[in-house]
Amino acid sequence: FFVQRDYCWKMMLLLLLSTLLCLCASAYQATTIPPLIDVPTFSLSTSSGGDDDASSSSSTMNILTYASPVAIKPHRMWSISLYKGTLSHENFIKEKRGILQLLRPAHALCKGDGEGDASGKLIRVLGGSSGRDVDKQTICEELGFA
Repeated sequence: FFVQRDYCWKMMLLLLLSTLLCLCASAYQATTIPPLIDVPTFSLSTSSGGDDDASSSSSTMNILTYASPVAIKPHRMWSISLYKGTLSHENFIKEKRGILQLLRPAHALCKGDGEGDASGKLIRVLGGSSGRDVDKQTICEELGFA
């Protein structure tokens, strides 16, 4: 009698788990659009070196979607996401360092120098253009971020 009862409980549990699995699987839908996430936004500033000659330095800044602290001792370390093939990635691989900056909400709502609303322009410059094509440092200064 106990064997049959134990078997029934196992079968009921298996049926319940398979039902939950089917419900979860049907809720999943593949998408090509990245999800909107509400997390702190970071910028990474990198340079290729060339401290002696400013013209040989190719510095750039970008937006990091993912940045998380992973250690504080013996050294503070962060895990960051960088797209391969970008100037930021090349600079970071070469120099093994960069400046990680936590952006405030005001950075997304920046105003230009009285030339109309430049809402979100800083984010678009840092995250939507290449340091190979534009001088991001100059644009940041023009937007009031020296």
